[in-house]
Amino acid sequence: MTEYKETPSAAAELPADPPMDGRKVLRPRQCAKVRRVGMFTMGIALILSGIVALIYLFYPSLDLVSLLKYAPALLVLLGVEILVCGFVFRGDVIKYDFLSMFVCFALICACVAAAAVYPLLSYYGPQLQITEETLSSEACSVYQQALLNEDDVRSVWADVSLLPTTAQEDVSLSSLRPGDTVRISVELLSEYPSKEAFCEKAEEILRRFDSAQPQADQVRIVSGDSRYRLDVSSPFETNFTSVQLEKIVSEEE
Repeated sequence: MTEYKETPSAAAELPADPPMDGRKVLRPRQCAKVRRVGMFTMGIALILSGIVALIYLFYPSLDLVSLLKYAPALLVLLGVEILVCGFVFRGDVIKYDFLSMFVCFALICACVAAAAVYPLLSYYGPQLQITEETLSSEACSVYQQALLNEDDVRSVWADVSLLPTTAQEDVSLSSLRPGDTVRISVELLSEYPSKEAFCEKAEEILRRFDSAQPQADQVRIVSGDSRYRLDVSSPFETNFTSVQLEKIVSEEE
């Protein structure tokens, strides 16, 4: 935007020769242009925002997140406007329109925040929880099938925890990646008279799990009276014999 501001000219600063009749001589003053920096960029930002909003009303499938990533281009446009006014219009008075700059900055911050919220919701939002619950249910069915003919099993519970990046893909039990965790918990019916008897049953259950996919990262087996509890925390421990399992079994008095 161009304004005009009166500034004293160089001729007006020189002393004037007194006229013959003693009257004062008025010198003409020159008008300097005042250019407001920031209004052009704000206008472009508002026009583009309005166009995108209108398009989204008629085409809701528009990928707004991809468009919002280009919001920092307004900073480039604002910098170009400042440089043009500073070098092309050197003789003019430059006035920065801080209101326009603030509006542009607010639009950029809002766009960047909106673009950042979507990935966060994708990583840690409801989709991750829904995927984990679905895979946990499938894993539970797999391990229940592995213990189908086992009469001493009261319940089987499975929990699948995914890395946030895994949830972004079309994931299944067969496509779990390193870092994804499968936990299995088995509750038995019987009360075992000794640690040796409990570990023999635990070894039998672990051998049944060898053919189940995916392989469990952690397995917990609890006796019917909760006196004995076995926590296997690595695939290596799942191959322990009953004698080795006795060393890692927890016993409540």
